[in-house]
Amino acid sequence: MGTDVRRAVVRLSAGYFLRSLDVAKGLHGNDPVRAIVFTTIWVANTAHIRPNMGFDAKEKVVQDALRRPVTVVQIADSLVMPAETVRRHVSGLIADGLCVRHGRKGVTIPAEVFARPEMLASLDQQHQYTETYYRELQKLVEA
Repeated sequence: MGTDVRRAVVRLSAGYFLRSLDVAKGLHGNDPVRAIVFTTIWVANTAHIRPNMGFDAKEKVVQDALRRPVTVVQIADSLVMPAETVRRHVSGLIADGLCVRHGRKGVTIPAEVFARPEMLASLDQQHQYTETYYRELQKLVEA
């Protein structure tokens, strides 16, 4: 892959990232940090799930029993953010019913959050962006 194609892929990827962030911000009062903290939590909650675990991610939302809590410190470390900033955002997510604390084990985003109408609408929007991004990438690589 030549340098020109790599640069085009990076530009395309940056645009996809920004559109994805806009979708996430829309769910979190236009606050990009809160959106990133929320996303980091649910990704960490389900990162251990693999295809051979008998779970079909194409058909179902990961149930709460399979979600693993993540601590504020783990979130802060992964984002290279001050723990107090993350703690503030996590507290807001909990207050808004988007996140559940499991004592010292950490926090999870419950499965029911992903069934809310605003989440389903953002899922559709993100899916459209992802399909477009994939098609555009294919065109670049095939050119």
